[in-house]
Amino acid sequence: MAGDFTHELQRLDLLVHREILRLRAGYQLSLDELRGVYISDEQVDALVAEARPAGTPDVAELTRLADELHAHHGDTSPLAAIARDFELSRSSAMRSSSRSHPSSRSSTRRCTVTSTSGGAAACNRRSRGASVRARNQRARAADRLRAVDSRRAPRDDRCALEHRPELARALVAGPALVTALLGLPAFDMRLAACVEPSGDRHASRVVLPEAIEEVLATFATPLAHASRRPVIVLVADAAQAPEAAASSLVHRWQRGLLRVLGSTWPNERWAAPALALVARLRGDAVLVDLEEWQADARRLLAPLFHALARAHVPVVVVASPATDWRAVVREHAAMTICLDEPDVAARRRLWSRAVSGSSADASAISQVAEHFRLGPAQIDDAARTLAFAPSDDVTDLRTRLFRAARGQSSGDLGHLAQLVPQRHAWADLVLPAAVTRRLRDVSGAVAARAKVFGDWGFGKRSGAGLMVMFAGTSGTGKTMSASVIAREIGLELYRIELASIVSKYIGETEKNLHRLFEAARRANVMLFFDEADALLGRRSEVKDAHDRYANIEVAYLLQKMEEHDGVIILASNLAKNMDQAFSRRLHYIVEFPRPDAPLRERLWQAILPPEIPRDDDIDFAFLGRQFELAGGDIKTITLDAAFIAAAAGRPLGMADLIGAVSRQMLKQGRPPSASDFKQYHQHSVGSGAAR
Repeated sequence: MAGDFTHELQRLDLLVHREILRLRAGYQLSLDELRGVYISDEQVDALVAEARPAGTPDVAELTRLADELHAHHGDTSPLAAIARDFELSRSSAMRSSSRSHPSSRSSTRRCTVTSTSGGAAACNRRSRGASVRARNQRARAADRLRAVDSRRAPRDDRCALEHRPELARALVAGPALVTALLGLPAFDMRLAACVEPSGDRHASRVVLPEAIEEVLATFATPLAHASRRPVIVLVADAAQAPEAAASSLVHRWQRGLLRVLGSTWPNERWAAPALALVARLRGDAVLVDLEEWQADARRLLAPLFHALARAHVPVVVVASPATDWRAVVREHAAMTICLDEPDVAARRRLWSRAVSGSSADASAISQVAEHFRLGPAQIDDAARTLAFAPSDDVTDLRTRLFRAARGQSSGDLGHLAQLVPQRHAWADLVLPAAVTRRLRDVSGAVAARAKVFGDWGFGKRSGAGLMVMFAGTSGTGKTMSASVIAREIGLELYRIELASIVSKYIGETEKNLHRLFEAARRANVMLFFDEADALLGRRSEVKDAHDRYANIEVAYLLQKMEEHDGVIILASNLAKNMDQAFSRRLHYIVEFPRPDAPLRERLWQAILPPEIPRDDDIDFAFLGRQFELAGGDIKTITLDAAFIAAAAGRPLGMADLIGAVSRQMLKQGRPPSASDFKQYHQHSVGSGAAR
């Protein structure tokens, strides 16, 4: 490239020399009217001496030599390419000289722009109008290019710069133009901290859903031939890979993409024109992600967009649905493209392509696509993590896929809900057979909801959410059953903390509910509303303002639950107190009865860990038959008895359990009696014989 640039400069020298001879032939350089604002004959001869061919060439010879150089090297030089792109005439030339201008005291290196358009030089005194037109043409070229700076001068001479003739001013090539003329990708190192090619980020190489590619292709075709492209606004969350979509769009225009980093963009006047020049010289589009720009920094986007529009540089803006992007582009024509979340079928294809190199089976891919609503960027990142799994990881592929997908779920539920540990399996549930069968039906519905709502089309009519009610007294296994279902499916279960949701201030409860469901959607989790009757009570007749706003809260919660396309499990001790509107929308209602004697005996045996030392005198049949307790009560009693036995340094015995039962009865307001404990009454609290 450097050689081509040298030949181009030689050709320009010949053209300048030819023009000088033409002007001298017409006696246009011999008058003194413009003395002091033009270069004298002696100075011109000195400047062209080094480039003068052997002998004394005439106009025809100089033209022949210039044409030979052009024919031999063609228009392949960087300078020729820049001239074509910026619509500069072939007769416009830039000559780099190391000699000082007579009016300058220093030997500052400078470029002199000489226009021969219309057969007149810049100092043609025969036609002042032609001189003015020539100067205007140079100004327009420089304005389009923004590549030279006519204001730069030595510090000691800067004060008198504006009063100098135009030919006495130094034109310094900008850094972007210098790199482009050297055949390198144009760039300005002043922008190194705030501009980067999008190809340097792996996000630009994320595979997009076919539906998104079709939408981009539809928009790209008419925009490719538009003389002035509008600002393209891609409305999407980061999970939908908007940067990859922007790269795909501009790639159809045979362009690259420069990403502007809002956190480091300088508040300087030179920044916007410098970026516009870099993008124009490279032939790239500019990407602006509004999520990276603070609200107070977005005021800097107005001059940036204006500079890019003047340079005819395409602009792509990325904004989330919650961002007020219209205020940023209101002064420009804008075209909006919404990147919707991929459906189940699209997610299956994305996962299949992302893990094509592994031994993934179709069933595992289908399940992870059904249960995790991830975007293209998240699926790509999740698939990358699989490559870094430890070599000794022997877990099955489904487990590893679900683990990687959970790692990409980004919902922030920490202050709104509590993660429910998943320590139990189906074998740990001690419930009537009919209840267990119904719970398995619920688990099967959760597993198949993507097929039913998506592939079978039920979601088009009623949404893709699943609402389940667990009704029963406290301690009957509702929370444990919900955790077992979540573990079976492979999803996390979050218990909603009503204290963090309900607020005494008007409107705050609705805001908290909105944040909750948005976070749950991004986190791909199951929601568990414990004590749901406290939040979903019946709407009452409006007698005062409190009743009105309470009814609004219930109505809003009903709306959000109906819109939510995940799994919601409601648990209530008083299901009959819930509003009928919720009951109509429940897909399943599972009644948890208090356990009978055989189930209570199994609960006593199942709750005691196998590691605990125990005496042989424990009568599980008596405990199950004699005390009508729920599983939660039995768990509390066994823990109390274990602490007593451990503190005394002995194995757990029947006396410890009887004492704990009597204390639990006292907590519930039921004084122990001899008829309750029969032969073990001596071990109850208050008997005086309890150890």
